[in-house]
Amino acid sequence: MKDYLFLFVVLISAALCLGCSSDDFSSDDVTWGNIDDYQPNQEGLCNTWQLIGYGSESNFHKIAEEYRKISDTYGYRFYITFKYDGTLVGRDAVNQIYGNYTCNAGNIIISELGGTMIYDKEKDSREFTGRLHVATRYLINKERKKLRLYYSDKEFLYFELMDSQM
Repeated sequence: MKDYLFLFVVLISAALCLGCSSDDFSSDDVTWGNIDDYQPNQEGLCNTWQLIGYGSESNFHKIAEEYRKISDTYGYRFYITFKYDGTLVGRDAVNQIYGNYTCNAGNIIISELGGTMIYDKEKDSREFTGRLHVATRYLINKERKKLRLYYSDKEFLYFELMDSQM
């Protein structure tokens, strides 16, 4: 009887976990578009981009939806603006970020990345700035107004265009 009770508890727990919601989602939850539609476009990079999430197409972490709305306290959060003069500015969940970048033929180097240190305990903020710092290449889908900023061979920060400049 004890074995059946244990098995019952395990099955109920598994069923509950499968029904739980998560910030992680797979490629079934987002329309990535065809990778051939993504191209390096230095002029297109110089815009303001809001973070959707990070990871790979098969293992993606979407940031919380409330970060993509205007907050009375912070304005938009998790965005980055690449400027024509080679500087960048932006914001994570709380802190402002700034730095420099150079790009050529789809490769990008982000240097002198810094920011305010109002609060640094927020996981998505640490993940965002950490991955931004090690980004090595980028691709833009002009039609879908999306940016992939790769920090490994298959993993990327995924942004959507905030301005209508493209």
